[in-house]
Amino acid sequence: MLASLALISLLQAPAMGADGLTLANPHLTHGALGPVRTGKDVKPGDTLYLAFEIQGLSTDATGKATYSTAVEVTEGAKSLYKQPARKYQEFLPLGGGVSPAFAQVDLGIDSHAGDYVMHVTVTDTATGKSQTIKQPVTVAPRGFDIVHLSISGDAAGLVPIGAYAAGQPFWVHAAAVGFERSTAGTKQPKVDFTLSVLGADGLPIVKQPFSGTIDKDVPINATALPVNFFVPLNRPGTYTLQLTARDGVGKGSSTVSFPITVVPAK
Repeated sequence: MLASLALISLLQAPAMGADGLTLANPHLTHGALGPVRTGKDVKPGDTLYLAFEIQGLSTDATGKATYSTAVEVTEGAKSLYKQPARKYQEFLPLGGGVSPAFAQVDLGIDSHAGDYVMHVTVTDTATGKSQTIKQPVTVAPRGFDIVHLSISGDAAGLVPIGAYAAGQPFWVHAAAVGFERSTAGTKQPKVDFTLSVLGADGLPIVKQPFSGTIDKDVPINATALPVNFFVPLNRPGTYTLQLTARDGVGKGSSTVSFPITVVPAK
């Protein structure tokens, strides 16, 4: 669909109207509830997540709120992608008319580099009031990259998590794209993955990182190599996870790092 999107402005002023409906704290993340994107580039073949908070939603007597979200991506004055409004129903048992939300755009592997704007419009179904976030992004050139980074509480990647406690395990999911293949035999790639946990001093806590290699049984038409790592959280603290992929055929490499804070279990 689009080229990879790189962050120009991570945080924007809230979209607020006189009617009180507000879209606050927009920020790009790796997956739903995932780490904030701190790097400059979002890559072709990746999924773009824009997380934000809806404030001022109207609710009924049971705490139920209904709203719709529409997404559009533009390049200058040209509209490249439109997702019609989709309806959502949320229960807000803690009150406040506040609900976390996110919008998602999948980027094609052949996306071209350039500057884009992601428009997300939220409409309170009960009142008809709307607000729009405009998130500028920039597409990076295609290359050997890590994409689809996310953290989940299950091996299948279906349950996203955004907070971490000692004794809680999680899975890191990602994929490599833009890899090359051997010219011999079954034309297999050879991509090595490592996941290191760094301490506050920036050094690996254990000498041997989690590792894995994909070099066989890859279909000839595959454009992404998915991988996941199981990470048990055995003690509180602040750490950095560093995921690296190395292309053994094309000799390229890509690294993504993100911090996590593990709180004591209570």
